[in-house]
Order: sequence, then structure tokens, then C-alpha cells
Amino acid sequence: MWKHITTKEGVGHKSPDYLLSTPGVVENLSLSFHNSHTMHQIINTIPSHSLWHTAYLSFPDNPEEQHMVQYRGPLEAICTLLGNPAHAETIIYKPCKVFSDESKENRIYSEMWMGKWWHALQEQLPEGSVVTLVIIATDKTQLTKFSGSKSAYPMYLTLGNIPRAIRCKPSQQACILVGYLSMDKISNSKLSKKEKMSRIQCLFHDSMCTILEHLKEAGHTRMDMVCGDGKVQRIHPILACYMADYLEQCLVTCVKYGTCPKCQSPVSELGSNTPGELHTQAWTMGVIKDAKAKSHNLHKFHSLCQSKGVSGMVQHPFWEGFPYFNIHLSMTPNNGWSELSQISDRERKEMAHILLGCLVGKVLRRVILAYHSLLDFIYLAQYPTHDDHTLGYLQDALDVSHKHKAVLIELGVRDHFNIPKIHSLTHYINSIHMFGAMDNYNTEAFECLHINFAKNAWRTTNKRDELPQMASWLDRYENVLGKTPNPCETNPWPHISISKRPHHYGQSLQDIMESPCCPGLIQDIKNYLNQLQRRAIGEGLGYNRLEMMQLPFEKLDVYHGFKFVLEELGEDAVDDCGPNDWVRACPKTRGPHG
Repeated sequence: MWKHITTKEGVGHKSPDYLLSTPGVVENLSLSFHNSHTMHQIINTIPSHSLWHTAYLSFPDNPEEQHMVQYRGPLEAICTLLGNPAHAETIIYKPCKVFSDESKENRIYSEMWMGKWWHALQEQLPEGSVVTLVIIATDKTQLTKFSGSKSAYPMYLTLGNIPRAIRCKPSQQACILVGYLSMDKISNSKLSKKEKMSRIQCLFHDSMCTILEHLKEAGHTRMDMVCGDGKVQRIHPILACYMADYLEQCLVTCVKYGTCPKCQSPVSELGSNTPGELHTQAWTMGVIKDAKAKSHNLHKFHSLCQSKGVSGMVQHPFWEGFPYFNIHLSMTPNNGWSELSQISDRERKEMAHILLGCLVGKVLRRVILAYHSLLDFIYLAQYPTHDDHTLGYLQDALDVSHKHKAVLIELGVRDHFNIPKIHSLTHYINSIHMFGAMDNYNTEAFECLHINFAKNAWRTTNKRDELPQMASWLDRYENVLGKTPNPCETNPWPHISISKRPHHYGQSLQDIMESPCCPGLIQDIKNYLNQLQRRAIGEGLGYNRLEMMQLPFEKLDVYHGFKFVLEELGEDAVDDCGPNDWVRACPKTRGPHG
């Protein structure tokens, strides 16, 4: 219990020592450690999910200036996620098509295995192969808010095979931090501003190459992996989705800032209601290689790329060579736009709630229609389940918004609507077709992870050479978290909380069988144990049934009631296993003579 409090809750390093030095504390609590150093040594003996590695990157003209990348293998992270017994029964290994009726004319899109992309990919793989949908997310986050502020660049990995209801809950540990990208500054004073920017972007792509290199190889050759249910699956880990904000989308896809990372629409046509021709990796690499062959310096290379809508800062993108992967298709549409900085998603939603009410009676009807249809689009896009009908409503709302938005230009509110984030709305429907509902790849899902994986980890360091220290703290945090019992995992009914105090301690089975209040209880217990045994061993493997056998215990604790909570749906669902209702056992009332 003490290890859980000190390591997980972030108590200062000296506080445990002060408490443990109090006479009688160690003896009365039966602790196996007497100070925080010994406690950390015990935690370090727990096997970690995967080992951390350190890589150093440098440029040929300045090999002495090295840039650190702290990471752990993505394949080990995938093994951890697929091998988690708590998720063994929920992980999906093959895609499926779901329709709303028997005519199969209205297709439903919800989870990632319902999308078209997985189906198309499965047909290209050998028979018996299982697709593992790898989802990557990066997000630069500020660690301090004052002058000389420091930043961290965490990179997260999760799997589309895991249901989104599990992926979005940090307590389920379905998302793993696989690395801290290099945030070092380029100190060479002889370089121009453009050359420094180019090197920063090259450093980002080289860091990604270092971390994901083995994932690229495994996608080509496939690998055998033991899953949480004990079965061996032959998997192909394929990079499916990349979640990032707009700035990082341009950086990852190597497109020019101000253009669309997914299609080739010119800047002057971003206000159109229809997307342009989709980008492909072959086209982007063709532009980069052609510009590289025709230029003799960075300025010429940059100019040639910019003329085609490509950034021109990076000559070797990290995604080159990944199998069955198109970074432009896999880049998820950005889901937020505002001129306000440092605004949270909750604040943005609250503003949307009152926006229309503030405009009623103060603006023209066309302005109301423009904003009304845009809000309709936003709320329709947040549906956890879509079908062909709801996607039609989504397109209609977008059409109405584009039809009436010109009134804002006439009134002088804006000069144009060639805004990349507004243009990204035209790609929502295609992304839902490909990868399911938008909350499968929403950047909001990873915002809460910054607190533990970046901010809290940084606060435990001495603020010098912090990445190895952050990795060490994260190992201890995960080890303690993995050993801390979760009431939702230990309870066979995840939404039911049994009353903590039994009504009868150790009541004998003979008394239970003779009681008229609960006939058939012993048989129900045997049936439940048979189900557990069948699940652990497998059907048809000759397990011993308990129908004609004695139960392996003689007494039971009898409870007088239990609490339960219904599973909530939608984005407002709370990661909470707390009770909200009671079911109590009411014995039969005795008769007048009884």
C-alpha cells in the first residue's frame, strides 16, 4: 500500500524517509523496506513491460553535437497489449461488416474493424495472417509555463484491435508510451533560420525512424505472438492511423504549411466543398526525389518542393518503406479549430453550447444558418456509431454551411475561407468509411496521458539530462500500477460491486443446501466454475466437469447485497467502477405461526 501511495501519487522523495524513521512504523506495518531507496530497489525488481533504449543522432558536418532519443521497442509494446489477460476476450482479430437490416443496404461504421480499410488490407495478406492495427500519436507538450520553458515530445502507441471503450480509459493501460522524441535545439550559429528549421524536421523524422524501424520489418515478414488467451496468432503489425494536430500533420506528411495533408487541393481552393485528388506516398516521394536531383543547394531544393505543395525541409521521411501504409490516408482529420491558444476541448464544447443562443436576434438569418449547420456537422461527427444515413446527414450539414458561409465574407467578418482546418471537414466522411467513427482516432484521447507520462515524470527529475530519469520513473509507475488491484478487473462482473462485509462468514455448504431461500445455488456455482475452466482450457480438450464432483471448498461467505452501475454510452462515459444502485437480499417473511 505504501509503495502505491509514494510512487503513484507523487509524494516527495524525503517524505517517505521522514515517515519510515518514526519508531514503530516499519515494524507495525510489516514493511520490507526502511527508506525510499530500498523501496525503489524492490520496485525495480518487478519485470518491466519493455526495456528502454537510448539512441544518439547527429549530423555529418557536426558529429560532436548529439541529440538523444529515449525509446522502447514498439514490438514489445504490441506484445504487452495483445498479451494482457484482462483484454483477452475483447480483442478483435478479424474485420467484420455490420448492417442495420437483412437487406444489407445500410452499413454501420463504429469500431475500426467495421471500416473498409481493414477489409481491403486483409485481402492482400496471406491466409491465416492477422492484422494488428497500430495507432501512433505524437503531441508536443509544455512542461513549464514560465520563461525558459521546457517541452517534451512523447509518442504513444495503441492498437485498433482493442475496443475504443477500453483504449480511451487510462486505467485500462491500453495505451503505451514508446518514446520521447528529441527536443534538442540546433546550436550551430553558422546556419540560417531555414537550415535550422530543416534540421529540426529532419531530426524528428530520424527519431521516428529509430523508434519504428523494427515495426517496419515485422510488417513485411509477420511474426508469431502469444496473446492473452494463450493462443498463438500470426500477426502483421501495420501502421494504420497517425493522430496529431495540424502542425504535426504537416511535419509528418512533408506537405507545405497552409495546405491539406490529405489531398492536393491548392491553397486558393481550400474553401471548396469537395476534396481534391488524394495525396499518395509515391507522389510525395517523387516530388522530393525530383527536386533533389535538380537542385545543388537547400534553397533550390526547398523552392522546387514548395512549388508542388511539399515542405522541402525533409529529404528522407520516416514513413518511406512501410508496408501497406499511406501516411496521407492514415493521417486523421483535425478535430478542432480556433484562433484561441491553449484552449481545452471541454472549453471549446462549452463555447459551442452557447454560440447559437448568443447570435439569435443579433445577426442575419443567413449567418444563423451558416453557424447552425456547422454546429450540426460537429455534433453529428461525434456520433459513436454511424451508418449510411447519418453520413448523409453529415454531408447535408456541410453543404448547407458552405452554401451560406459567403455571408460572413460579405459582412467583412472574414476575407476568405481557405483554412486547412475547415477544409479538413470534407475528409471526415471518407475517414469514417475507412477507419470507423471519429472517436477511434480522436486526439483528445491522448491529452490526459500527458499528465503522468510527461509532466509528472518531469517533476521527479533534477531538470538535467531528464529523459533517462523520466523513463526510470515511468517504469516504476507502471510496475506499481500493474500490481495494484483494480476492482473492475478482479470482479467477474465488472459493473457490480459486492458489499465488502459478508452477512455470514464461512457458512457451510450443507446449511446452504438445506435452506429453502436459495434452491439450486450449488448447481449454479458448479455451472459458473465450469465456464471458467472451459474458458481457460478450451472447448473439447477434456476438462473435468464438476457436475458429479464435490466442490473444492466447504464454506462460503454469504453477502446480503451488492451495488451495481450501468455502463454509460457516448463521450460522457466516466471511467468509474463506483456503485450507484443497490440490490438487497430480502428473506421470506415468516407466517403467523412461524
